Amino acid sequence: MEERLDSSQFSTAIMAFSTVTAALISGIISFLVCRWQISRMNISSEEARLNTELTNILKIQIKYPFLEDTQFTNDWNGDKALGNDKKRLDYHRYDSYCCLLFNFLSQIYDLYKGNIEKIDNFFAVEEVVNIHSKWWQNPLHPRDNIEGYSGAFRHYIDSIILRSKR
Repeated sequence: MEERLDSSQFSTAIMAFSTVTAALISGIISFLVCRWQISRMNISSEEARLNTELTNILKIQIKYPFLEDTQFTNDWNGDKALGNDKKRLDYHRYDSYCCLLFNFLSQIYDLYKGNIEKIDNFFAVEEVVNIHSKWWQNPLHPRDNIEGYSGAFRHYIDSIILRSKR
């Protein structure tokens, strides 16, 4: 014996299905919106942290202006940090400064997942890389430009340097 639903039972079943479906869709949409908002808050928080870090880098630049002086940066040679030259400490300071600077650039790159447009809107990476390209290509410690950086970031920096040489 086959039971058949009468029209009121059918209407009730359809209404229950519609209610469950609407609740499910509403829950999914709420979850996605919430996730997007949290992502935006995390990005904003990281941008604020990077701006604070940039301020600290600028304070170092003000205290030691030679760190951004192209005459000094173009003269970079890791051997000078090892010699007895009176500027030896300046070269050590520059080496540490470049590590700090490229770590900062790497954090920007990671935040924006390599999106060049977003990176450029946040910071003038190319300008900085071009000033400090000799250090990147010849760091005091041979693996400083490799260890701790992703292959994608290294490729990004190398491509900036390559473009500037054209």
